[in-house]
Amino acid sequence: MKNYSDSYFMGECLKLAEKGRGKTLPNPMVGAVLVKNGKIVSWGFHKKSGLPHAEVVAINRVQGNLKEAALYVNLEPCSSHGKTPPCVEKILHAGIKRVVIATRDPNPLHNGRGIKILKQKGIKVKEGVLKKEAQYLNRVFFKHIVDKMPYVSVKVAQSLDGRMADFKGESKWISSKDARLYAHQELRSKVSAIIVGINTVLKDNPYLTARNKNGELFKTQPQIVVLDTRLRIPLTANIIKKGAGRTIVAVDKNLIKDKKRELVKKKGVRVFNISSCDGKINLKELLKKLYREGIYHVLVEGGGRVIESFINDKFIDEMYVFMNNAILGGDYSVYNGKGFKISSAPRLKNTEYKVFKDTILIKGELDYV
Repeated sequence: MKNYSDSYFMGECLKLAEKGRGKTLPNPMVGAVLVKNGKIVSWGFHKKSGLPHAEVVAINRVQGNLKEAALYVNLEPCSSHGKTPPCVEKILHAGIKRVVIATRDPNPLHNGRGIKILKQKGIKVKEGVLKKEAQYLNRVFFKHIVDKMPYVSVKVAQSLDGRMADFKGESKWISSKDARLYAHQELRSKVSAIIVGINTVLKDNPYLTARNKNGELFKTQPQIVVLDTRLRIPLTANIIKKGAGRTIVAVDKNLIKDKKRELVKKKGVRVFNISSCDGKINLKELLKKLYREGIYHVLVEGGGRVIESFINDKFIDEMYVFMNNAILGGDYSVYNGKGFKISSAPRLKNTEYKVFKDTILIKGELDYV
């Protein structure tokens, strides 16, 4: 019989946890496996906020004795009552003798508490197995708990020479079809909201929906946030006609227009009154407001001025750069903001790459020096 390591079983937990992406917030993504005599005898993952946690699912699957079993879980088991009972109680009642944990709960009220309870009851606890990978998996959750702010992802589709559109301003489609499908399935469908500027709405009149390979809408759609200080959005825009119930328009808080009332009463659009300066929405104020509304993960899709503002204000956590193999030239650069020295320029770290038909995806966390 092959002897698997703790890292192997924890890797299985992370794979399971990933299945809940986009469905568990404000809870974390968690996977759990039960191992007995070197074999996985049960498994589980947290499917959705309000449903049983991964440890409970794994334990409930087993009909036999768990007294010689080890539990592997990528986040410290909860120790307090929420929508569900604490997982540590379930673990204790199951008779499990060893628990392997990747990382602790980042909440100061819970951090280490579950581990302490388990140890006090005589259960052997090992922590820190694939800790870095586990924290990266739940980076949105960690920021939600620690910073009380949404995690900010940015998607950029650009040419080989860094243009978001050709010299006439046409941007459909820079990235290849398979790359766009990836963006729908792996980005739009798994974030809380999409942020765009008013120029993107006026120019492209997008729907900003998440669709599958057959062009069908996913059951759950992200909310839409439009940065529109002067409230120029047309009442006939697609995101109002087709997605009014999920659309938010952020306007200058001093703006007085009857159109505000019409958007709210007749179209079902929410209007956020936010401070602005030089025609730009105060992003920190907006992000805090979105967080209070239960929006924990946003995807910024443009245009150039919006992305520029997020870069300059240092609010970007990660970027997805889809680079097509065309050279376009012209004036529509991805970033036209302040210049950076080579030695102090923001850079992507923990980068990953994916190759599509005519497009390469470069993904990474943005590191501000």
